[in-house]
Amino acid sequence: MNMTLGMPATTRVIDCHGHFGYYAGVKIIPMDAESMIRVMNKTGIEKICISAFLSIGPDCKAGNNLVSEAVKRYPDRFLGYGVINPNRPQEIEGELHRCFENLGMKAIKLHPASHEIPAHDSVFKKVFEFAASKHLPILSHEWGSPEFLGHVSSNYPEVSFIVAHMGFWSGRGDFAYADVIHRHDNVYVDLAYSNVFYEALERLVATVGAAKIVFGSDFPLHDPGYQLGRVLFSKLTAREKQMILGLNMLQILGEARESETEESNPGISSQPSDG
Repeated sequence: MNMTLGMPATTRVIDCHGHFGYYAGVKIIPMDAESMIRVMNKTGIEKICISAFLSIGPDCKAGNNLVSEAVKRYPDRFLGYGVINPNRPQEIEGELHRCFENLGMKAIKLHPASHEIPAHDSVFKKVFEFAASKHLPILSHEWGSPEFLGHVSSNYPEVSFIVAHMGFWSGRGDFAYADVIHRHDNVYVDLAYSNVFYEALERLVATVGAAKIVFGSDFPLHDPGYQLGRVLFSKLTAREKQMILGLNMLQILGEARESETEESNPGISSQPSDG
C-alpha cells in the first residue's frame, strides 16, 4: 500500500468494523462492493470486516446473505460477520451454523442497541457457546457494564471480545473498560468512533496498550480516511501504528503471516477462526 508519514511499505490495514448495503437512517455512499473497494484502494485498506445494515436491523438472514455474496466475489477484500437476531431465539443456533458452515463468515457481530436486547441477556448464551466452540471473535456495538464483560470474557476464554466504538469513550476522563482489557487477554477495543478529542488515541494506548487496540472506521457510514488519519498522524511509534492498523486484528482472526506473528508483541494472543 502507499503509506506516508514514515510508515513501512509493508504496513497492512485491516478494518475490523465496516458495514454493507442500504441503511434507512442515512444515505450510504458507497453501498455496493465495487464502490467500497474503490475507496479501500484509495485509502490503502487491504481488507474490511463487514456486517449488513439489514442484518443488524430487521432481517439478519437476508443481510447475512448479502455479506456472503460480497465475500464470495471478493474474498481477498471482505471478511464477513455473521449476525443473529436475539428477538428470534429459536432461530439463533440454526443461523449461526448456516453462517459459519455455509456462508463463509469469519466472526460474529452483535448489535444489542438495534435489537433492543442488552448484551447481558441470557439469550446470548447460545452465541457465546457457539463462538467458544469455533474460536470465533465477537464484535459488539456495546457490551454493557465492565463487570459483565469481565464475567463473560472469563467464562469464554476461547473468544476474542471486541468493544466497538472505543466503548464510547471520548478520550477525556477515565476509560470504563480499561481494567477489563488489562486483566483479560481476550478483550480488545476498536477505534470506530466519530467524537474524538485531541490525543485521545495516545491516551488510549497509554491506558490499555497498542496490543489491545484494533482499527475500525464504520465505513461506509463514516469516512475511513478520517479514522486512518487519527492513527497515521498520531504520536505513536511506527510499530504501534502497524499493530493497531492491522496486525492485531489479523492475529485475532488467525490470519497473520508467520513473519508478522514472530515480530508481534508476545502479549497478543492468536485466536484461530475455523469458521
